[in-house]
Amino acid sequence: MSTVPLTDQRSVRDLADRLAGAPWISLDTEFLRERTYRPQLCLLQLALPREALCVDPLADIDLESLRPALAGGALILAATFVKNFLDLRPPRARRD
Repeated sequence: MSTVPLTDQRSVRDLADRLAGAPWISLDTEFLRERTYRPQLCLLQLALPREALCVDPLADIDLESLRPALAGGALILAATFVKNFLDLRPPRARRD
């Protein structure tokens, strides 16, 4: 596994291309909860055959290029605390 997180847009786009062709993807996330109203994604850890790496979401990068690969046909092996994802949902609008 690379010990240096990806922090630039070009590296993230290259990663998206590799993820798109992977038969499986392992995903783990870390969230920052201190001093934030909602949990803030602070680390993405990804693995695919013969490669493991980290992405720094707090760097000035757009993670949107990863969406098609993560929503594609690869088997996603997730190791994360589900509550973190649930906390990211926007609050429901009140109906009065």
